[in-house]
Amino acid sequence: MTGLEQGVAVPPSSGSLKWHDATYVFLLMLLLPMDWFAPTGALLREFGAKPAVPLMVLASLALIAKAPGYYLRLTPSETRIARPLAVTLLLGSAAFFLNMLLRWSAFGREKNPAVQFVGQGGLYAAFLLVVVVHQRYFQVEARRKLAMRMLAPVALVYLAAVFADALGLLSHSHGLLALFRSEAGYDDVRPAGLLSEPSYFGAFAGMYGTPLMFVRMGRKRWPYVTLGILLFLASLLIRAKTFLPVIAAQFLVLLLCRKRPGKSRLIPATIGLVALVLIAMFLVVSNSALDLQENLSSAMRFGSALLCLRASLAGYGLTGIGFGQFHFFYRPEFAPSFLMNSYEALSSMAPGAASRASAFNLYARILLEAGVGGLATFLLAMYRVIKEARIGWSFQAEFGILIVVGSLGFLLTQDSLFLPSLAMGVAFLSGLRASLQIPQPDILPNQATR
Repeated sequence: MTGLEQGVAVPPSSGSLKWHDATYVFLLMLLLPMDWFAPTGALLREFGAKPAVPLMVLASLALIAKAPGYYLRLTPSETRIARPLAVTLLLGSAAFFLNMLLRWSAFGREKNPAVQFVGQGGLYAAFLLVVVVHQRYFQVEARRKLAMRMLAPVALVYLAAVFADALGLLSHSHGLLALFRSEAGYDDVRPAGLLSEPSYFGAFAGMYGTPLMFVRMGRKRWPYVTLGILLFLASLLIRAKTFLPVIAAQFLVLLLCRKRPGKSRLIPATIGLVALVLIAMFLVVSNSALDLQENLSSAMRFGSALLCLRASLAGYGLTGIGFGQFHFFYRPEFAPSFLMNSYEALSSMAPGAASRASAFNLYARILLEAGVGGLATFLLAMYRVIKEARIGWSFQAEFGILIVVGSLGFLLTQDSLFLPSLAMGVAFLSGLRASLQIPQPDILPNQATR
């Protein structure tokens, strides 16, 4: 009896990948860290700012068109992840209609509450669609293995770009790198390579560097470990402090989730991490990054997250205010006093503000926009992803967990409703878990003698 006869969808054969699969997986891993790409960003605004977003959405639509019965039919383990994510979408949408009924969001500003809901709600819906489709896509082991193999060459590309930027071989404002600088311009003397600012390079370094150091990618480990160390060192040299929450979250989950035999190898690594954190903290303090009066950028980030939490505690976080509505609650009455010293914050509060106000913390934003229930269901989905991956611990599971947890750590400093690395990591782990629960395809004739 086949998997389909048992009511279970069987993935395509896990033999050698076709050229379009190999090309797509390479492009996916290459674009995952990018936060701005001018051609797609200028055309699609926030939907296209991260080029991996339109790539993954288009790929999902193409896969559905090719085999809708397969890609939209979920196994029980996949449903356990997709259902709470869908509930978050429903709660954030219902909160918007309650908002409109009670007239919490003010009209008459440069941005329209309804347009913001459609755009931001649509962005989260796209995230959900990509997770649902790609968790079926990554049931094929060859695709998962290829994604892991692409980690090292992609890391080399980003390292080469940031070194070329630092040495002046490529210009910040002209030529190739101009494609990766946001419309706001780039006035930082620090190199950023193929990313819009150094903080995103730090997040990338943690996201890819930790798996390179701890996940067995090949027979010889030292080239991958060396590459991971180089990513960390580059982050320290350019003072990209954002890699700290990323690697802290990754090491924490390794210590808690890794099975006992592997934990012994974490002792020297943990010592190294502590030393790395101390060095990074010294660099942060020496550059006054924690002095809110001297560093208005830090004041803007911390203050915006605090403003979001204050609005939630004022009662709006109970039901939520709807996706995309935080911008209309970016008001002086919720702001901490130090935030009023930031010109950027005052500009975001003005009725004519053209850019969406950011909470700089996804969890605070979901709490305010989708309510307590929306945040609880989102966190439940993330918990289930990690818990179920831990059951069948393997190098592939470890890779996926590090990508997911690194993304969740990064979202302590960002509020994007569609972070491509999180979507990919969740789909990777969900697909891996489902592949362990369904009948595997027959061996292809050309594999029988291998």
